[in-house]
Amino acid sequence: MSIGATSETVLLGEGAKCQNCVDEELAIAYCKQCTRRLCDECLCFHKRQRDTAKHDILMSSDAERIRNLNNCSEHVGKPLDYFCTVCEKPICDHCIKRACSGHIFLVASEVKEEIQKRQDRVKEKQSEFEQHAEVLKCVSEKNQSAFVQCRGEINRVVGTAIQSLESRKEELLRQLQQTTDKNDDQVTQQSNFIQEKLGEMRESVESTERLLESKKDARVVKSRKETLASLDDVGALCWDRKQLRPKAWCLKEVATMEHYVQEFGKLVPKPYPEDIVVDAVQAPVVGIKTNFTVSAHLEEPTPNVEIKITSTSSSASQAEKIPPEITKVGPNKWLVSYLLRNTGEIKIWVSVCGVEAKKSPFTCRADQTKQLSRGMRVTRGPDWKWGEQDGGEGNKGEVVKVKGTSGWVIVKWQNGREQFDYRWGVQGAFDLTPLNV
Repeated sequence: MSIGATSETVLLGEGAKCQNCVDEELAIAYCKQCTRRLCDECLCFHKRQRDTAKHDILMSSDAERIRNLNNCSEHVGKPLDYFCTVCEKPICDHCIKRACSGHIFLVASEVKEEIQKRQDRVKEKQSEFEQHAEVLKCVSEKNQSAFVQCRGEINRVVGTAIQSLESRKEELLRQLQQTTDKNDDQVTQQSNFIQEKLGEMRESVESTERLLESKKDARVVKSRKETLASLDDVGALCWDRKQLRPKAWCLKEVATMEHYVQEFGKLVPKPYPEDIVVDAVQAPVVGIKTNFTVSAHLEEPTPNVEIKITSTSSSASQAEKIPPEITKVGPNKWLVSYLLRNTGEIKIWVSVCGVEAKKSPFTCRADQTKQLSRGMRVTRGPDWKWGEQDGGEGNKGEVVKVKGTSGWVIVKWQNGREQFDYRWGVQGAFDLTPLNV
């Protein structure tokens, strides 16, 4: 196979002069970086210069060897442009006609072109892999950054919770001490009161016993009134048991804190705004249910998604809330449907676990109402109020007439020959749903 003479070997051909000095001595080398031929003296100087000492130098002897390799040894001056697959050696066009007649050979230029194409494909693949490597590097850097950020958030949240619990603990202990001191004071007061009254009771009982033991009936009868009054006064004494009952508020507060700590351990992970993906948000058509999907890129199931939709028409002074229908279709995926009754600007807010999507609110316009035409297939719609006129939910009918722009159409159902009028836009109501939308 022909190696092919390079431009450097041609430049170092027989009689080539130095391009670096004014003496134009015979060139013995070629600098690939400087693209200049050099004589012996200039080459020595070239190698001693700091800026050019490491340049790639092609010597004339090497160039001659390359030229010899590219020429046929049997036919002088004939380039080896072919390769004989039988003899397994490079050959020239004379060899093909003589020594290698009838052999199978390859054209060097075609082989080089084939190799070049393969090389180009590998270079393209190499470029793809390099780009992928850069993407992976960026992902790795983002992962590390996210890890540092999440670690900081976890430490902050847990630290705040611990600080809050410690603060609440100190407050509870302080209140507990105050309540205990207050209860102790009440117990002391009650104890003093009871001891005082016990003294009065003992004195009254002892006085009464002495009176009864005196065996002086006249004296007993005479002091009857005073004795009974004294006994009644002592017997009527009482004390407030409620004041001595232990307070339960502290135990309730501790139970509340325990519940809080348990719930804190079950915290639901929140997504980042860029983790919330909203697909297929498009301009809705009045009278037709519009759908879009919401998904959150989280490893654990997410409990809820919040959707808020408002519509502002030219005739309305304020935005109207549109109730969405949300259906969970996967662990962290929901299908959202809504129906517009008037044209105007639509705004859609999407949030998951209290985190709003990156581009929320999404804005679009509903500038047209779906027009029904004769022959269109329909079924009962969102505002249906006509009982079983259609023969039951899911039955199909055909539009037989559209009453101009009045917002009414006439439909014939497949269950019979009768025809009925239905609303299509009048008073913002839509009794039908087109099947070919």
